Amino acid sequence: MSKLGKIDGWLLGALLGAIVVFPTIGTTVVGWANDLIPVGWDWFGAYTSKIIVIALFSLIGAITDWTK
Repeated sequence: MSKLGKIDGWLLGALLGAIVVFPTIGTTVVGWANDLIPVGWDWFGAYTSKIIVIALFSLIGAITDWTK
């Protein structure tokens, strides 16, 4: 995990648990991405917005690792 502290696993587990328990969180985030992604970016069909959201959160995690 990153070097943020001892609770990284807890935070990641809580986030994944919230997404599993409340799937509307994931639906809301993907819906938000659908509104922002241009129509011409339909590279992967129906999965484009989901892949872009995963890449966005991966980038946020990488930036967190790089800055610490």
